[in-house]
Amino acid sequence: MSKTLNEYLSNSIRTSEKYLLKMRLWFYSLTYCFMVVTALILLRIDFTVAEDPAVRLYHHNRWLLITSWFNLVSFVYTPICMYCDWCELRGTSAAKHVKILNKFRFVCFSSILFPVTCFSDILFWRLWTKNRELVAPPAVDVLVPLWLQHCLHTVTLVVILLDLVLVPKRRPKNLKFGVYVLTTFLAAYAVTCGRSIINNEHIYPLLRLFSGYNFIPLVIFVSVEHFFYFTIQWLILDLVWGNTAQTHALSLLRFPSRQLELNETTKDKMELSDTRNRSQIKKSNKIKITK
Repeated sequence: MSKTLNEYLSNSIRTSEKYLLKMRLWFYSLTYCFMVVTALILLRIDFTVAEDPAVRLYHHNRWLLITSWFNLVSFVYTPICMYCDWCELRGTSAAKHVKILNKFRFVCFSSILFPVTCFSDILFWRLWTKNRELVAPPAVDVLVPLWLQHCLHTVTLVVILLDLVLVPKRRPKNLKFGVYVLTTFLAAYAVTCGRSIINNEHIYPLLRLFSGYNFIPLVIFVSVEHFFYFTIQWLILDLVWGNTAQTHALSLLRFPSRQLELNETTKDKMELSDTRNRSQIKKSNKIKITK
């Protein structure tokens, strides 16, 4: 009975694992296609034809926008995810290069993509609803309509949240490396924004309010909010992929490979216990016969 139950659970876990992998492959494929189409639309926009000088600045400043930065990272991250999941589906995830790519994938998401995307997209709409001129001049709406803004700052947030809950991840024992990566990224972008202020070519209109020493409180605020999102992702992961009661309806999707190992371990322990019981029965029978 126990052997049949273990076999049934093992087959169910393998099936659910493959289902989740296939779902992620579709998810990453659609995401990448969406990113390519959005990028092609944006690259075809000629900001030099705008009458407003503030809009013409986007001709070369668009590559300095934080949205461009995390989207460029996503263009590298998404194909790596597709390849790693494809290898896992084929059963070749134990290869050395796949393990390295998986580590890069995890660090890239947790240290850059999740905190930076959450910060930039949420802050964008907060400022847009309060005073949209702090984000971009109104004249830019002619070239970048509202639906395209949603593609850049709404869809990306939904995608990153789905990625967080669809991919089994666990809180690392040491977060120092992730903190170093995020700090380096923020320092690089702070230098970029500082240079734009010095050159009087502000990446965002908001930066006009933070020249001189006022730039320091802005850097502190941005850093604190990034590390807030960096921290909150581990709380979400603990909730979604953490150690929970195995009677949960989604328990087969929670680290299926680890559960399979646990089931096999339980099976081995049960067989060992049966062997010991049989040997004890034999010994007791021999003692009775001797008496």
